[in-house]
Amino acid sequence: MNLDIEADFWKNQFVHLLHKNMVRTNAKPLTMNNAQEAFDRFALAHPEYKVEIQNSSSYYTWETFVTPGIKLRLFIQNSVKATLLQKNAGDLIKIADTKFPYDPFPEISEFLQNKNGLQIELEHMLEENARKQRKLKLAGEFIKAQLKVKYQGNNQIIWKLEPDVNSQYYTLTITWGNQEQKLKLTPENFLSQLNSI
Repeated sequence: MNLDIEADFWKNQFVHLLHKNMVRTNAKPLTMNNAQEAFDRFALAHPEYKVEIQNSSSYYTWETFVTPGIKLRLFIQNSVKATLLQKNAGDLIKIADTKFPYDPFPEISEFLQNKNGLQIELEHMLEENARKQRKLKLAGEFIKAQLKVKYQGNNQIIWKLEPDVNSQYYTLTITWGNQEQKLKLTPENFLSQLNSI
């Protein structure tokens, strides 16, 4: 879940980079001819980033980790294809890619200058999600306890409680005979929902 939140967060930042690149005035494309010059400018401005560059006669690849878990890769040929990759159990998984119409290094530099603030924003999001997950888990225990008490000794009623895919709520399915009722239970509404059945 945290990996999904982190991936979505950095994808959104990536979309902002692309938008800024598309609307930048007096922007020039990044080509094979001017790529090395752009790489050198980046290295001077951001010596703390370890960059890997591969080149052949027909393309360049440029990549660096912008956070410990997120890598940015540029593939430069006739245009610039940028890919965002996320470290997941030792592998790198592609989470976004797009083509930048212009030299993306001004936006990349601006992004890196704002990265600490973005990292704090992400940490707050992850903490908030962890708090919600604890609250949901606790609600799940209360729901199970209340259902056990409510249907104790009633073998005709079968209930099943399942968290949704994104762990935002529970789905309670109650079956009796050939009838079925489904309820969406959240930490905020489960008491009133259970009292209504």
